[in-house]
Amino acid sequence: MIMKKLIVVDMQNDFLLPGGKLSISSPDVDTTKELRQGVGEFAKNFDGRVICTADSHELDDPEFKQFPPHCIKDTEGAELCDEVKNALGSLDKTVTKLTFNSDGIPVMVMPYYIYKAKEEVLTPFEIHIVGVCTHICVHDIASQIANTYKERWGVLADITIHRDLCGDFDPEMAEMCLKRLQNLYGVKVV
Repeated sequence: MIMKKLIVVDMQNDFLLPGGKLSISSPDVDTTKELRQGVGEFAKNFDGRVICTADSHELDDPEFKQFPPHCIKDTEGAELCDEVKNALGSLDKTVTKLTFNSDGIPVMVMPYYIYKAKEEVLTPFEIHIVGVCTHICVHDIASQIANTYKERWGVLADITIHRDLCGDFDPEMAEMCLKRLQNLYGVKVV
């Protein structure tokens, strides 16, 4: 039996709502409503464990030299969007991260060993990824998982990224990164 996990990447107000500090939405018109609802529904109906990541920064974070201040701890902008919160109720796990990826993610989707007739059998997870920003956080989390699987266990990770359930402020970079993940790591993009 294959275990399934869904990683919902950074579906936070500062990335998704008009007026968010680093929003992929238009400043005046809510252009991410369909994405938020789609991710919420997908996560609600997912047949497996759901893990959410949440970008989390202090006011003096060095990342703010490159990007506008966003997802500052204990602010409304750092909260998961309502569609995801409402769809999931109490989450299995939310991982806060200080940078584009997280050391905690590969551990939570690591394969496990089962013993059958005294034979060790590696059983990896089927990993699905949705969220924002495709060319930054989604890309880095997927590549980090792929590298961890390859380096630690000598296997390719079974990763699927759901293109229609990902968002980005730079669609051209997003497509390039999805192609890179497919070509370099064998990630499926559906």
